[in-house]
Amino acid sequence: MMTNKAFSHLTFAKLPINNPASQDELLAHARYTITPVEHDYAGKTATMWNAAYLHFKMDVVMAMMVGETRQAKEVLSDFKGDPQYIGGGSGVGFKDENVKYVDELDPLAKAIGSINLIQKLPSGQLKGWNTDGIGYRQSLEKLLAEKGLMLKGAKIVILGAGGTGNAIALALAEKGARVVIINRTLEKAEELAIRINTFVGDTCAQAKGEDSIEEEVKDASVIINVSTKGATGAFEEYSALAPAKLPATPENIAENMEAAKKVFDTIPKTAILSDVVLRATPSPFLKEAQERGFVTLDGVPMVVNQGVEAFIIIHGNELGVYVDLRSQVYEIMHKAANF
Repeated sequence: MMTNKAFSHLTFAKLPINNPASQDELLAHARYTITPVEHDYAGKTATMWNAAYLHFKMDVVMAMMVGETRQAKEVLSDFKGDPQYIGGGSGVGFKDENVKYVDELDPLAKAIGSINLIQKLPSGQLKGWNTDGIGYRQSLEKLLAEKGLMLKGAKIVILGAGGTGNAIALALAEKGARVVIINRTLEKAEELAIRINTFVGDTCAQAKGEDSIEEEVKDASVIINVSTKGATGAFEEYSALAPAKLPATPENIAENMEAAKKVFDTIPKTAILSDVVLRATPSPFLKEAQERGFVTLDGVPMVVNQGVEAFIIIHGNELGVYVDLRSQVYEIMHKAANF
């Protein structure tokens, strides 16, 4: 039986279903994929991938495992020498670390500066990919097509310049969208806009501060919240369309919501409003958008699409005999994730 030093740095995530419970169970399969994460959480990755493996009768298993990001180099080195490891995810905490230690990067992943997928090439080298933005782009393109619109040339306002916004903005700009990055810290938005324009070789991205939200949304085709506003934590009850003051007192939240309502009044009724945060109930931004009758897009299709894209990158060649493989994998993963 193979002995892998990587497992001394990792422990199995305590997922409710479809995650191997032990090293022996993992190694009982001919091949495996691993998604290391910094902390345990109810992720859908193993559930979605293992459902696909079962459907296609593949002797492969996916496991999510918890580890220290400071040991990312050692973990990848050990997996690189393991013939059973064929790649897998690069989860929370490891996305920015693993990008330093793979042998090759897809151009989009290099521009983003983080990876959510590792592919083990026939040569044994490890290639990093980022399918997060691609997954979102696919879900948005589908919605735009239903409205008879195209992504190319569309003005997209992105609220936030963090890791997820980074991936989404670059993926959208890659296909010709005009993006306006609005962030509380203007310098961070400016840095992202420069990287986008350098990547696409055009001036399709602009950076603005939060005081520009009302002006920029007036002619937007799509508005996407990727900020912490509306996510769990201190900003959970705030709308993304207006500045937020802490602490989250009823007075500060009310001030934010009142300002957001005024901005809503200026948004074209044809605009698509989107929030990628996954919550049991819609974020304040998405809830208001739905109540006002806007077409909305949450983060569920992005999660499934990025998983499908990653699965195809790893296994597309061996499963190429299946007709409409992408649609099949999407249906399997969407059902397994129980969204």
